[in-house]
Amino acid sequence: MIVTIVSPRAPPAGRDPDALLTAAFLPTCVTEDIDAAHASLARQIAAFAKLVSYRRSMGRRGFEGDVMRAAAAGEGVEADAVSARLVASLAALGPAGAVASRVQELRLAGVRLPIIAPVALPGERGWQSMAETWSALAPTTAAT
Repeated sequence: MIVTIVSPRAPPAGRDPDALLTAAFLPTCVTEDIDAAHASLARQIAAFAKLVSYRRSMGRRGFEGDVMRAAAAGEGVEADAVSARLVASLAALGPAGAVASRVQELRLAGVRLPIIAPVALPGERGWQSMAETWSALAPTTAAT
């Protein structure tokens, strides 16, 4: 996580680690249809896995096999190569309470600004699922 990378480097750079605004991008979907949310996000991850810089970054975090499989997979099946472990490490998918708990985990780890990025469910549910995610999380993710 970025907090564990930035904080120790702040003092030698003359910065107070507590004064840093640490943000984390969190793909999020409040839904009971976790399989659909996982598949939608896995397609996005697979697309990013084709880019060298993202492949290296995810590889350094222990997901080299995942991203190499996704990058090598053929069109339309690359999402199948993205593991549940990789999706879980990058996202918060599921019922509102579980997603709010994931956001709280990030806050406890030092993330002061969790960036909620709704993941659209496939098909006609897309916009509605994003609006439901924003609505479900707005009161629980407000800065204190």
